[in-house]
Amino acid sequence: MSEPFTRSDGLPVENVIKTADNEDIHARTRARRRIDAGTVEAISRFVAQGLTESAACHELGIRPKQWFNWKAKHSRDERFTQQLAEFRAELVGQRMSVIEKATLGKHADWRAAAHLLAIIDPERFAVRNRH
Repeated sequence: MSEPFTRSDGLPVENVIKTADNEDIHARTRARRRIDAGTVEAISRFVAQGLTESAACHELGIRPKQWFNWKAKHSRDERFTQQLAEFRAELVGQRMSVIEKATLGKHADWRAAAHLLAIIDPERFAVRNRH
């Protein structure tokens, strides 16, 4: 019969059988995900949607430090910057389409039209603070 399991303060824990010492248990480390073109694209998409690069890494199961080290080593590689600009432009285009659709049709919303005008011609239509 195994000796009783004890807590860190030395008191015994009843009805628990010690099955292995800590050195017998090998903790499984998380495999490092290789940063490739798909990873760069995914991080770019997340960042274009407003996430930080660190948050995007967490979403993808990548250590942020690994990402920032990769960026530092590949500083001349413009893939991330270029993809980020493309995805942001795509996202802005999609959002503008939603606003444009809201200005039309049977259930048109004047606020969407006003917002669109403020974007298109801010000199004339932007709401200014009166303070």
